[in-house]
Amino acid sequence: MQKVHAFSAARKRLNGMSHGGVMQWMITELGEVVSTATLAKERIQRGDAVHGEVLQAQHQTGGRGRMAGRQWLDEPGASLLMNVTLLELSVPVEVLQVFTALAVLDAVRALGSAQTGGVDVRLKLPNDLLALDGRKLCGILTEVVWRGSRFAGATLGIGMNVRQSNFDGPLARHALSLRMLGIDLDVATVRGHI
Repeated sequence: MQKVHAFSAARKRLNGMSHGGVMQWMITELGEVVSTATLAKERIQRGDAVHGEVLQAQHQTGGRGRMAGRQWLDEPGASLLMNVTLLELSVPVEVLQVFTALAVLDAVRALGSAQTGGVDVRLKLPNDLLALDGRKLCGILTEVVWRGSRFAGATLGIGMNVRQSNFDGPLARHALSLRMLGIDLDVATVRGHI
């Protein structure tokens, strides 16, 4: 299913990374996939990616983090699992990770302010949003695709725990969700604020 959507809250920061200011983002909602990052990178490599394309999955079986061997585990339908494709940039590729992380942090803080009067979430550079107790709420994975020495595109991956109430095993000590912070919204509403 595809939708055209102009995102809100943090859009100024994300749109600032693209030439031409505000862009319309085309959202493709997917069921279960291995990884939205893998799909987005493959589309760039094949030449059929679209600038501003957003791939969002209900569940990923092979979501991954920045560090080798790290997996992103999700409860189907309870997490924001999305990847934004940029085919042109107005900022150096070196700042994409930080700009994306700050945009997501801005959005979470705005949601927290509207829902609970505020949330204590911080950015752990370069790519994690953590509660003050150190539990992880969100991971961001930015990857650049090159054709030789020429920029071909970038993918901005966002994995956020939104509606989970519990985490099993060792994740219970290391993860939390927006719902657990008192922000009880559906995944689509959260996506609309990024």
